[in-house]
Amino acid sequence: MPGMPGGGMPGMPGGGMPGMAGGGMPGMPGGAEGATDAKKGGRKGRRGGKKADPTEKTAAPTAKTAAGGTKTAGQPQSTTGAVTPPDAGPNQEFDTHWLPADAQVVAAVNIGKLWASTETQQALGNPTLGPELKKMLEEMKKETILGPDEVDKITVGVSGVSDVMKVVFSAPKAGGRPGWSISTKAIEKAVVEKLVPAMVVRLRQPLSQAHVAAIGQKLEKVTLDGKTVFALPQAANDPDGGLGLGRVLVHLADPKTLVFSVERFIKQLIANGDPYTPRPDLAFVDGGQDFVMAVTLPEPLTIPLPPNFAASPDAQQPVIKSLLGLNGKLKGLGLGFKALENGSTSLKLQGLSSDEAGAASGKVSLAEALKLGRELLVPLKQSNTFLAELLQPVEAGLNGSKIIQAGPEFGFLAAFKMAAGQTGSLAAVLLPAVQQAREAARATQCRNNLRQIALALHNFSTADPAKTFPAPSIASSDGKPLLSWRVAILPYIGEKVLYDQFKLDEAWDSPHNKALIGKIPQFYVCPSGELETGMTVYRLVVTGKAAYKDGKPLGKAALASLGPAGQVPLVVEAGDDHAVAWTDPRPFQSPDELSGHHGERGAGVAYVDGSVRSIAGGGSEGVAPVDPNDDGSKDQAKFQGAWTVTAASVNGNSVASMVNQGFTFQNNRLLQQVRAGQQPLQSTFLINIKANPRTFDWVQAGNKKLLGLYQFRGNSLLVTVALPGQPRPKALNAKGASVLQLALKRSTAAGTAQRSNVPGNAAATKGARKNAVPPANSPGAKLVGSSKELFETVNNRELVATTSQGQRISIQLNPDGTTRDGEGNESPTYEIKGLALSWVTGDRIITVNFQSGKPKIGDNCTVQHKKKSDGSPITGTFQQLKIAEINPAKPKRKPSSAIDGTWKIVSATVSGKPSDSLKGRILSFAEGKAAVNVTKPAAVEYRFTYEADTKAKPAEFRVYNGERLLWSGIYRYQGKLLQLCFVRGEKTEPPENFTARGIGHQLYVLEPVKTP
Repeated sequence: MPGMPGGGMPGMPGGGMPGMAGGGMPGMPGGAEGATDAKKGGRKGRRGGKKADPTEKTAAPTAKTAAGGTKTAGQPQSTTGAVTPPDAGPNQEFDTHWLPADAQVVAAVNIGKLWASTETQQALGNPTLGPELKKMLEEMKKETILGPDEVDKITVGVSGVSDVMKVVFSAPKAGGRPGWSISTKAIEKAVVEKLVPAMVVRLRQPLSQAHVAAIGQKLEKVTLDGKTVFALPQAANDPDGGLGLGRVLVHLADPKTLVFSVERFIKQLIANGDPYTPRPDLAFVDGGQDFVMAVTLPEPLTIPLPPNFAASPDAQQPVIKSLLGLNGKLKGLGLGFKALENGSTSLKLQGLSSDEAGAASGKVSLAEALKLGRELLVPLKQSNTFLAELLQPVEAGLNGSKIIQAGPEFGFLAAFKMAAGQTGSLAAVLLPAVQQAREAARATQCRNNLRQIALALHNFSTADPAKTFPAPSIASSDGKPLLSWRVAILPYIGEKVLYDQFKLDEAWDSPHNKALIGKIPQFYVCPSGELETGMTVYRLVVTGKAAYKDGKPLGKAALASLGPAGQVPLVVEAGDDHAVAWTDPRPFQSPDELSGHHGERGAGVAYVDGSVRSIAGGGSEGVAPVDPNDDGSKDQAKFQGAWTVTAASVNGNSVASMVNQGFTFQNNRLLQQVRAGQQPLQSTFLINIKANPRTFDWVQAGNKKLLGLYQFRGNSLLVTVALPGQPRPKALNAKGASVLQLALKRSTAAGTAQRSNVPGNAAATKGARKNAVPPANSPGAKLVGSSKELFETVNNRELVATTSQGQRISIQLNPDGTTRDGEGNESPTYEIKGLALSWVTGDRIITVNFQSGKPKIGDNCTVQHKKKSDGSPITGTFQQLKIAEINPAKPKRKPSSAIDGTWKIVSATVSGKPSDSLKGRILSFAEGKAAVNVTKPAAVEYRFTYEADTKAKPAEFRVYNGERLLWSGIYRYQGKLLQLCFVRGEKTEPPENFTARGIGHQLYVLEPVKTP
């Protein structure tokens, strides 16, 4: 329907069937149940003109046939009971109204039946599930106009499939293989000329005028043969709809029927009306099931095979041999599901052959497949008790299944008894689909926001041909950044009225301009984010290969020298960790650390040519590419300062002991802080910026030389070195037993505060704790006068201050006398002398001087860094600050080791359903640090922290990103396996058990991974 990504139907992400992500099958991951009403007055008991009286036959060979089921000789038998499917009754007619008369692929779902079911209505009334489900449905309706409560059924049909298949499986040339001699153009030509897809949406009530008006607003009105129809939006780079079929139109066939199809078929409907005629070729499939799809061919399907294949050993396998008996005889296949009154779900796989011999081969194929399925269940159940429990309904259904044949028709019947409250419930089916549809729509809106922003940046340059893009900030006459570039482009994005309200000669947080933060335009708001009003995640890329350098936009010639505009990042969706007030001019220095809001869809990136793409994972070359014009002349200066190791590996295996080590570069000296409190190891380094790639020589004690390479990427430094005595690696990504790879992140005192002090931010007062009486060893125990006043004001508080350039510095003073800055760095003590507060970070003493003993928001203060070794000031570190926030202290987390180790996911369950996409992912925990869902051990990077409560029953754990709670869960060990069951989100409680059947609950079963 209108507004859906890719022009999909209500509840259909990307155009799949309702509740079926990507068009999956009911009961499968990403799939859902569906239904279609039987055609009233339709044919009953007809199968190709014969009276339906199928003779039930069991799979051969059998040793003993139980009532309603089969027992195959020699196969492992299960102790699980059997669920017997109902007998194969007469088929109901497949509803093909408004579909192409010769549609060869058809499908139907009955939304109305599932929506009206008792289970669905109970779910909607459930105090926990109901409000969330209703909210998501309402959000979906905003995009799709129509919801599942208004849709009766949906049918789909595609004609011309056999014509395309003839081209694909055309006879090979001498000595060739099927289809190898066919050009892609021949297939594309067949698709364009023969393929006709159509989708019919039947409504429960006639379309209202409000519905029609909403469709007209979402879609383009088109007059076709004197009739008003609507055109789905098309991608600018894909005007032919992907397959070259042309635009997709929506035809209001009658007040309760909408037809989606290509223009040539819509023209036929306008001229001739409903093309319905009875379809004897579909009589072999039961069209009265809740969800059903079928393929019928005018001629039996013949797949050309290599010469002498029938005599090969592979062809003698029972399954292959029986399938060969169907080749050239198969005329149709159907698959359907239906919710039964006893709470189980029936499955029918129905086939049609050109003769009884082919049907007999089909029957044998099904029997062999059933045997194989039962055999595969045995090791799965034995490997995992939790998985065995999940597989019980499947096993019971297979044990009670039937394989039937009646003349040229054959089939497989089974029934699966689901857990109470899960069958027949559209709510349970739709919830993951609606969540996916909603997130898909939000991701699309986020990309549209980026397109609007990129277009406005281009419009700015069009208005002034001498410029390429606006400056990163609106600055004062002396160059001080005042307001963001987002304010500068407001007139070019339809917000001139808002632009005129700003005082452009005042800072973004001046009393006047600060009041405008709450008027943030919606195109600066990612719909998937949960930020405070006025915050944005859309940041300008100003480092690396970018349209900006040294704080200024590049000229046209310099911009062109970077290469194709579609490979130069312009604006990124940075994620909550890098959110700022939308008027804040603070530059973005970490394009390689994107998190985004859209999960596996990745973070959105707008490029200089106006294109928008999603990049999965931070640190990608697509997000932070290297500037080809960087001559390295500033590299020595870039090295200077403190860095933290975020990842280390040898031969692709993580070296956890090096993670979080501190590297400080001072001129050509390198200080390596292996452990807190120990003297750093001293060494030297030398770089060669003329080499390609640039080299890094690290000389350690005893003149041990490690030859390597380096590269700056955003706010990160990548270093690859060979162990002493080994040759220099040839590339940064080189691996081997003698190669060490390091990823470092610059350490700053500025911290990474995640919220600006925007209007409505009550964090400064909400939940504030009372200052506890300082313990005897506390820095405030013996203070008097103004020093004591200062201690009482800042103790058990977090102070956030900003520099004149908009940088933020935060420090938290804990009641036990320790500190923690915005980077998570902790200091064992701090000191207050007079109105000066000092603490130690690495090799520095940081001192903040206040103006009074009772500092408040808006007061000025100063900061100065000194050398820990001799107390001398460090040049260039003195700065004026303004206090921006005084927040309650966050709880100090205890170090964890309960689940330490590196683990691989062997199985995953999400909301009660298996998720194969997560298998093989790596999680690693080490001394309170965490790395989650990485692709391989070598990619482990401890960006998160975790804590565990071993006294809770069951034991609990939590994973944090800075101070933000990511996961809240429970854990247990089963032998060598570790089970984690958790739910995501800041305001969540751990699950009560390990079933993972709750909404959003996830269960990981992990096995240990050996690391050096």
